[in-house]
Amino acid sequence: MSIVEQSNLQLKKSGETDLTGIVKNLARKAGGGPATVAPGIAKRIVEELNFSGQRKVKKARVAQNLARLTGGTWEPHVSILIFCELPDGSLVLINGQHRCCAIVEFGVPVQTKIDIIPARDNDHVRSLYAKYDGQESVRTQTELVKASGLAEAFEIKTRTAEMLIKAVPIIINGMEPNTRLSGKEHLNQFSFRLESAMPWEREAQEFDEIVATADQHIRRYLLRAGTMAVALYTLRHCRKEALEFWSGVALNDGLRKTDPRARLIADFAVRSLVSGATRQSVQQSALAWNAFFEGRELKIIKCIEGAEIVIAGTPMRKGGAK
Repeated sequence: MSIVEQSNLQLKKSGETDLTGIVKNLARKAGGGPATVAPGIAKRIVEELNFSGQRKVKKARVAQNLARLTGGTWEPHVSILIFCELPDGSLVLINGQHRCCAIVEFGVPVQTKIDIIPARDNDHVRSLYAKYDGQESVRTQTELVKASGLAEAFEIKTRTAEMLIKAVPIIINGMEPNTRLSGKEHLNQFSFRLESAMPWEREAQEFDEIVATADQHIRRYLLRAGTMAVALYTLRHCRKEALEFWSGVALNDGLRKTDPRARLIADFAVRSLVSGATRQSVQQSALAWNAFFEGRELKIIKCIEGAEIVIAGTPMRKGGAK
């Protein structure tokens, strides 16, 4: 029996005439347990109900799931297809496209759970999709950011949006990049990072425009989480001075040798950030900024391990989270 014939047969058995109806019917009849999904239905789910921001199908992931099917290690209660249901009754697959593709290649009906989660709107769908970013997920930061629509919403480049997601938790954590300590696990959750980034739209837009004026070498250093955290924070609290400081770094045009912006550029080039990389990027940016804000010349940037992070002209002028 062909995949199309299997799909039509399952539609006929379900008494439904549309794909959304059959998926709901399968979930309802399963009563919270595994449902039987035919290859034809799995194929149509990927083609018709897949989340528009989904990552591209990866052959290796499909092969892993197919190996579980052919090897008898497929677990129907663990292998779940997760859909969002919008107010109009439509369904969107937010997790399980690789499992669906494996079912198609397997060629026979497969037992798998179907979960349907209510969603308020498309923004809620994107938020729910982003929650499936645990260690077991192979979604990259770029894929999650693209799916979130953050870059489009803020009208910034995808790379800037990626760094924004990493920089904001550093700010929340008192300019300390170590967010993996006990009690701070939430700082690493993509959904938390995305929500926390929302109030930083203006600063992100201004920094994105500044970075666009830099050459490739300087741009690479500016687009680091630690550097961007300092940039965003200073743009919020000392906008006029920060625009001058960061624009000067980006343009690197005729700066005196002892200008703090020139020293920061030089430090970008010579500092090894192999150990404690992100904290050093916070420190070097903060030290250069402090000298600039206070009108001091700067001959050398000295990052001291464990030293308090101070950012002049801001609530963090005495160090620590404010």
